[in-house]
Amino acid sequence: NLKINYVPVTAVSRFEDIESSKIDLLCGATTKTLGRSEKVGFSQLTFVTGGGLLSSSGAAISNITGLKGKKVAVVENTTTKTSLERVLSENGINSEVVAVASLDEGMALLDKGEVAAFSSDQVILIGSVIARSKPDQYFLSPQLFSYEPFALAIQRGDADFRLVVDSALSRVNRSGQIVGIYGKWFGKFGMKPPVALQMLYQLGATPE
Repeated sequence: NLKINYVPVTAVSRFEDIESSKIDLLCGATTKTLGRSEKVGFSQLTFVTGGGLLSSSGAAISNITGLKGKKVAVVENTTTKTSLERVLSENGINSEVVAVASLDEGMALLDKGEVAAFSSDQVILIGSVIARSKPDQYFLSPQLFSYEPFALAIQRGDADFRLVVDSALSRVNRSGQIVGIYGKWFGKFGMKPPVALQMLYQLGATPE
């Protein structure tokens, strides 16, 4: 009999919304980091992915070096933006990083040809392409340039609520339901859980 109130948040406001108690649980593509853990709490890990690149199929960019001399959009206040800028700097790649406020804005810039690529967590890019009417007009780079472990964010120090969240996640992993959930969204496109994700599901199947 739990009443659920869905509250929209942005990449900029999401952690402030947790801290201010505007929301109790952040159920989105959120990377768990030590820095963020200073402000909010996190559940056990729920997914693992990495930063990727999406470009048009007519001007495909297969790896990070393909961004040389080009513009790439990325959502502001995300670990993907931090990782992208670091990788570009470390590899001496001169590329203009265009910060956008949302996924939709980044995709719009790519569609209009104002940027050569849009960068986000690869799983988010996959979801964006799947939702498009003409998915074949996009090219998803197979290369990942960062490690992004996802978790659900909660109030920092709320051990009781974290136990409730972790218990629910563990039951989903133990029962095998997680395989069906993955298949629902990715299976029809021929995608199978990568080895790292399969291991994460096993490690997340904590006994009662």
